[in-house]
Amino acid sequence: MKLRRVLLLLAVTPVVLAAVSWFWLLHTESGARWLWARAQAATDGALSAASVRGDVTSGVELQGIAFVSDSVELAVADVSLTASLEVLPLRVVIDGADSSGFSLRVTERDGSGDGETDLGEILAKLELPFEIAIVRLDMRDAAFEGFAAGRFLSFDAATIAGSWHTVFLVERLQATTPYYDIDGSGRLELSDGNEIEAKVSVDARPALTGLTETVSFDATLAGTISDLQLGAQVADPEAMVTARLAGLGGELPWEVEFDSPALSVPVDGEFAVHRYREGR
Repeated sequence: MKLRRVLLLLAVTPVVLAAVSWFWLLHTESGARWLWARAQAATDGALSAASVRGDVTSGVELQGIAFVSDSVELAVADVSLTASLEVLPLRVVIDGADSSGFSLRVTERDGSGDGETDLGEILAKLELPFEIAIVRLDMRDAAFEGFAAGRFLSFDAATIAGSWHTVFLVERLQATTPYYDIDGSGRLELSDGNEIEAKVSVDARPALTGLTETVSFDATLAGTISDLQLGAQVADPEAMVTARLAGLGGELPWEVEFDSPALSVPVDGEFAVHRYREGR
C-alpha cells in the first residue's frame, strides 16, 4: 500500500510542478519579467525595455521598448497587452494590444564593413524561432522609415491583425492619417525568395491630392524584393497605373506606365498612354 502511494506521488509531482510553473509564468509579474528576460537573452541583448509591469494573462505594461540590430531600429514608447502561450508547437497569441510612439527604421548598416545593405539579409534576421499571432494590435503615432526613402509611411492610428514567424502576415490593416485612409492585407516571406503579396484600398484626401474631393483607388503589389510589380486603379476619374521595381533599397531601376481615357498625356492624345523608364 505504501509503495503504491509512493509511486502515485512520484507520478503526480511532475504534473503539479508543471501546473504551478505554468500558473507562475502567466499569472504573476515575476513570471512576466522572467519571460521578458528570456526574450532579451534570445536576441543577445538587442531587445530591451525600461520597465515591465503586470502579468501576461491579465495584462502586461511595457515602457521604453527598443530593438537595435545592425540593420533595424525599433522603438515603442509604451505597450499594454494580454496574451496566451501555447506549447506544442510554441506559439504566443496576443489577444489584444495597445501601443503608442511606434517607430521602425531600416538603416544602412549591415555589419560587414563594406557599406552595402542586403535587404534579403535584413529580412532573414527578422525571422522568429516561434510564431507570434496577433488578434488585435492598436497603434497610435506610428512611423516607418527606410534607408531609400526616409520616412515613407506614418499613421495617426492603425489596427493590425496577423502573425509573425518565418512569414510576416497582415490579415487586416486599417490606418488613418490626415492625408489618406488605408484598408488592406498582405504577406512577406522573410526568407525563401522574399515573396511579397499585398492588396490595399486607399482614400486620398484633398490635403494629399490637391483636388476638391477624396479620390479612392485600389492597389496591389506582387513579386519579390528583387522584382516587384505594382498596380493601382482609380474609378473616377478613370485611370490605371502599373509599375515595376527591379529591386528595393538604394537607387532603383524602375518603370511606370499610366493609362487614362479621361486625362490626356500628352495633351493631344486621344487615349492617354504615358510611359517613363529610368535605369541605374
